[in-house]
Amino acid sequence: MIGDEFNQLERALNDEIPVSVRINRSKGINAPKGGSPVAWCDSGYYLPERLSFTFDPIFHAGGYYV
Repeated sequence: MIGDEFNQLERALNDEIPVSVRINRSKGINAPKGGSPVAWCDSGYYLPERLSFTFDPIFHAGGYYV
């Protein structure tokens, strides 16, 4: 890895990690409010902030994946 590739990798490693979920549409779950679509996954969304997923019963029922 040389030059610009290294700089791009370094930036990616130092940037904030995005929070994303994939909706399980077979469970009747809708897109999250405030979420931005993931370009390469029609059921994926980026969230504006990390939520406390462990307390969400829909998460435990398989409604979405983090």
